[in-house]
Amino acid sequence: MTPGKARPVAAGPRADAVYVNGDIYTVDEQFRRVSAMAVGDGRFLAVGSNALAKEFIGRNTAIIDLKGRTVFPGLWDAHLHFSWYGESLLRVDLSGLEKSACLAAVKAAADKAEPGQWIQGNGWNQALWTDQSGLVGGLPTAAMLDGVSPDNPVVMERTDGHATWCNTRLLTISGMTKDAPDVAEGLIVRYPDGTPTGCFVDAASNVLTSTPPMTEQDARSACQAAQQALFAYGNTCVCDMGSGQAVIERMKDMYAEGQLKIRVQQYVDVQDAATYYAQPLSARLRLFDDRYTVNGIKILNDGAMGSAGAWFMEPYSDNALFGRPPGWVGFPTFGGPYHDADGDPVLVPTIRQNTEKLVEAMGAAVKAGFQVAVHCIGDAANRAYLDAVQKVEQDLPQHAVDPRFRDEHAQCPDADDLKRFKPLKVIPSMQAQHATQEVTMYESRVGHERTVNGGYVWRSLIDLGNVIADGSDAAVEVPNPWWGLFSAVTRINKNGYDDGGPWYPEQCMTREEALRSFTIWAAYAAFEERARGSIEQGKLADFVVVGYPDTGDTDYMTMPAGDIWRMKADMTVVGGETVFMAPGLSLLASESEGAVAAGRPYRSLSVAASRVWATWRSRGHTARNAATTSGSNWVPALA
Repeated sequence: MTPGKARPVAAGPRADAVYVNGDIYTVDEQFRRVSAMAVGDGRFLAVGSNALAKEFIGRNTAIIDLKGRTVFPGLWDAHLHFSWYGESLLRVDLSGLEKSACLAAVKAAADKAEPGQWIQGNGWNQALWTDQSGLVGGLPTAAMLDGVSPDNPVVMERTDGHATWCNTRLLTISGMTKDAPDVAEGLIVRYPDGTPTGCFVDAASNVLTSTPPMTEQDARSACQAAQQALFAYGNTCVCDMGSGQAVIERMKDMYAEGQLKIRVQQYVDVQDAATYYAQPLSARLRLFDDRYTVNGIKILNDGAMGSAGAWFMEPYSDNALFGRPPGWVGFPTFGGPYHDADGDPVLVPTIRQNTEKLVEAMGAAVKAGFQVAVHCIGDAANRAYLDAVQKVEQDLPQHAVDPRFRDEHAQCPDADDLKRFKPLKVIPSMQAQHATQEVTMYESRVGHERTVNGGYVWRSLIDLGNVIADGSDAAVEVPNPWWGLFSAVTRINKNGYDDGGPWYPEQCMTREEALRSFTIWAAYAAFEERARGSIEQGKLADFVVVGYPDTGDTDYMTMPAGDIWRMKADMTVVGGETVFMAPGLSLLASESEGAVAAGRPYRSLSVAASRVWATWRSRGHTARNAATTSGSNWVPALA
């Protein structure tokens, strides 16, 4: 070849970028690891050897030497609350704090607030507090907050979003006295004389005067903050569970304006679902260059373990300790109000009553072509849901597409119900971090037998033939998938389970299973396994370049398990575009020979990769694109 003259380029697809000399986990069926991949027009053109990838080099192809770095498919958070997580980043954060630190954080916010300004926050978890003094019913009181903010209204959400803690100022504004009536699908925690303590569980929180709504700009800022944080953790796709119409339409506008790029599978709050049932597929599937799809509904069927709202068939084991009513079993949060045989209102119905309500809502969703995801924590909630799935599936047409019903959390099903998941094709969508955060209170809540037989039993479910979709439930937990992988593999919390070692380690996942749960299994749970979730030819080019701790171990499969949480995202790529790069990361993209001859041998990787997004925008994709469909109401058109 004549020096300075470009080599002729062969016919065929040319890559925007070729990545070579890497340790690339494809997470395909064989769990192959390869060295190179070619990316073009937002998809993987080739995955395999350096030689194969180099066949796709053209005049303008950027060549990135990974220098042995690990690459994972884009990580997928299969269960979070997108806007709520973003809002949490803008409020007082009580996550992981002791009681005294929580009160100090509220005081600091109140000291800066204007008179009458609301103090809002989230993340408190009384199960983590060393100092349990002053709790009523196992929950904090308004009196505690009065000492740090007597004049400004204070409202703090529990880490799981299933309980609200407020001060006396807010109780007064809300007109809450001992004469306040009980609430269906919720609990007003009271002193013996009936006076509200300042803690409200599930639907009971709705009796409080509503907090001032966020401005539109603040709501948008919250969404952008959520996206930025998720990208920084290596997440490229999420399942947003339970957003309502206002949030969904805001997000659509933000995608149309180019402010959002993360891939979101949207599960609509069942209360707003009918609006979307009536829409054509083109208005809700694979919008904005396959960034946003509305194709599921979310039903909340019970509360949470920490606030004792999760619904069980037998009483909680620690009712006496926390002064709950004798026989307290929690309650369902869907389908009420319920009545007994005499027509009197009841907080806790029969399982059959709850099942009938679920069947009605689920049947409507299935008929409209929507996937159903139901929050179930206690064994009664799980039993009622599985019964409902069985009834709905019996009524499906003979050749209907598998609805892939999802059980969100599947946290403590009865041992007899574990065997029903696989035959009913119900996907357990579980959050590994929940297990390791609840180890200090789980067994005291439900006792040894229920813990052993149903408490986050990942191994049991996988061995029965199920796949598990993993996530964080953010803002309940931080959407850090590296903590999720660590929790799944070790069942140890961030404090080393108080140096007590793994929590029922026989239920651990293998490292391969854990990675699948955050990639291809999560994609399968959302009907996306043919388009995302693994690094394979033709799939969307979503991936993360992995950073390891400074211990010399650079292999996820063999590094000490105790260091998995120290892994991080060095670079996150969505559709071929670099959307996050760790500060100080130096990766240069060398050009093809044609570019070298033109005098521009190198450019920064972030600039090279951003061409894909610029191209997408230039093609007119700022409008709400019509989706391409395969003719099925269930599965959007697949690559």
